[in-house]
Amino acid sequence: MTTTSATAAHSSSTLTDAPFGAEQHFETPSTTRHAAADNAGLWSTQGRIGRITYLVRTGIAVLIQFSAFALVAYAAYRAPAHQAQAYALALDVSQFVIGLPCIIFNLLQGKRRLNDQNRSGWLMLLFLIPIISLIPMFMMLFLRGSEGDNRFGAQPAAPSANQMTTFWLILGAMLVLGVILGYAMA
Repeated sequence: MTTTSATAAHSSSTLTDAPFGAEQHFETPSTTRHAAADNAGLWSTQGRIGRITYLVRTGIAVLIQFSAFALVAYAAYRAPAHQAQAYALALDVSQFVIGLPCIIFNLLQGKRRLNDQNRSGWLMLLFLIPIISLIPMFMMLFLRGSEGDNRFGAQPAAPSANQMTTFWLILGAMLVLGVILGYAMA
C-alpha cells in the first residue's frame, strides 16, 4: 500500500457491511478536528484566521472601545468643572468594562492569526516588550499564513467580498474617528 492510499484509507472509510447494503461513511478524528476548527466561534482559541478576518474582527473591537472612550471623553470635556471627577470615574469604569473584554478578544484573535502562520500563540508575549512588540505586530499584519493544513487546523477560506467591504469600512471609520478625536483634543 502506498503512502497516498494509506492516507486516504485513514481519512475516510466506507462500511459496506451495513444492513440491506446501505453504505455508511465515517470520519477519523483528524478530519473532524479540522472541521471543528473551521466552525470555531469568535471567542475560541482553536483554528486559524487570515489577515483580513483578523483585521476585521480586531478592528470592530477597537472601534467599539474607541467609540465608548470618545463619547465619555467628550461628555467629560463638556461637563461643568464640579462634575469633572464624576466623569473621570465614568471614563475609568467604561474603559474597564468595555476595554477588558476587547483586550481578551484581541489576544484570542492574535493567537489564531499566529496559528495561521504555524506559530504558537505564546509569541503574543512579545507584545509586553516595548520595541520588540513591533515584530509580532508586523508578522500578524503582513505575513501570509502557511499554505494548506498545519498543526493548528485547516487553511482558512479566502476573504469574501463582504469581508473585504467591511475591512475597508472599518479602516475608513478608524481614520475618520482618529482625525476627529485628534482635532477635538487639540
